Amino acid sequence: MGMQRMIGLLASLALAVPVAAATAGSGLTVEQARSAAEASMRLIPGSDIDSDYRILDVRIADLDGDGVQEIVYWTTATCVGAGFDCPNGLTVMTTLGPDDVRGANPYPGNSRYLDEDYAAIQSSGYADDTGVQVPGELERMRISGNVISATFVSKENSPICLRIDPGTGKPTHRCPPPGRYTWRWAWTPGKWRGDWVAGTLIRVDAQ
Repeated sequence: MGMQRMIGLLASLALAVPVAAATAGSGLTVEQARSAAEASMRLIPGSDIDSDYRILDVRIADLDGDGVQEIVYWTTATCVGAGFDCPNGLTVMTTLGPDDVRGANPYPGNSRYLDEDYAAIQSSGYADDTGVQVPGELERMRISGNVISATFVSKENSPICLRIDPGTGKPTHRCPPPGRYTWRWAWTPGKWRGDWVAGTLIRVDAQ
């Protein structure tokens, strides 16, 4: 639930910088990459439970060596009383292709806000491909080839990774012990197969 809520900032967030549609081999600045990520995050509705979605880091890299730059960004949020892990983690963005459904408003004309949000995504030339929830607070993120590494701190009582299920009161067994960790993920891009099939981020460090 966490990353799906994250993938896609609050509807009121405005783009800071216009981004021209990306083309293969085009140079992309960090400022443009951040604006593309912000455009995607406009789709996150937010609520009184989860709010203040924000970007902590943005990187640009040709992850698959095809000459086209991808965007990797890290987001987190503020959660109060949530029954789920507070959204926190990394997302990979790829360029939009022709008739790419990721940049198409499924309900055009029904909402001026959604029309504007999808127009911002189309203007950026990028859309979210895939993402992963990370159970700790980010310290740094690095990229080497198609591998993305993140150093983070896992804490005992953190809304980012709930150690006790609020509904059952039982341990969740999904959070690492408190401490500092560096995890690595290898990215495989998504593909168009009659519809968009998201890429994957697979952990490649010793688990």
